[in-house]
Amino acid sequence: MDPKAIRRHVRIYGFSQSYDTWIYHGEPLIPPVVDDVSPSNEMADVIDDVMWEPRENDTNLDEGTSNTGGSGVDDDFEELLDAVETKLYPGCTFSFLDFLAKLMHMKVNNKWTDSSFDQLLELLHSTFPPNNKVPRSYYLAKKKLKKLGLGYESIHVCKNDCFLFWKEHNSLQVCPVCKESRWIDKNTKGKKVAHKVLQYFPVTPRLRRMYCSWYTSKNMIWHSTGRSEDGVMRHPVDGESWQKFDVDYPDFLSEPRNIRLGLAADGFNPFGNMCNPHST
Repeated sequence: MDPKAIRRHVRIYGFSQSYDTWIYHGEPLIPPVVDDVSPSNEMADVIDDVMWEPRENDTNLDEGTSNTGGSGVDDDFEELLDAVETKLYPGCTFSFLDFLAKLMHMKVNNKWTDSSFDQLLELLHSTFPPNNKVPRSYYLAKKKLKKLGLGYESIHVCKNDCFLFWKEHNSLQVCPVCKESRWIDKNTKGKKVAHKVLQYFPVTPRLRRMYCSWYTSKNMIWHSTGRSEDGVMRHPVDGESWQKFDVDYPDFLSEPRNIRLGLAADGFNPFGNMCNPHST
């Protein structure tokens, strides 16, 4: 059929959900690969990706004189590996770490509150057989998964969004712009609660992990290996702006592992007037 008609049909009727083995357009029929990848193996791969860099940089592993107390193995790596090899309870097919990761994923997808998640964990802990490894609170679950690089930094924010109490300003108690207090109740005798808290995911550890993993490291240099060779622009790397940057900074270009970061601000109103229809 005419390509335009096919494109129109796909838009109207969608793609056939049952066509999951592509054999009608010249692709070879590849028999399914029988793999014994279990959830535990998947988590072991994740842990190995996360901890590879510190273990690679440790030059004393074979000598047993590393900074991990002479064991030759990073303490965090050893603890995580133990968690992925430990069953949730005797006879369970899930490892403790895999169960925890999937449960936390469900919490995020379904927007469970922290208190409801605490109640669920408490119920699971009391329902499962004795000596099970289910954490009894959301706090303990987060603490365990933070070693996988899934943690974040909490930064206090002015109630009017005009200032971050961060870095050299972390000790300030009052916003220097609007003079509002940092705390909901500045006179409380217990732990003070900030008006607003920003949860910040540091970019450097994330980029480091993307280079550590063999799944993603090849994609990190795609801008160097996947450029168009026929003059057709298929990606920003083929555009004039990118190429001008390459000309202006040849030293940066010479290292394929160097990457460029883009800032997206879709729908951001720079003037603070919500009645103004303008957005950037």
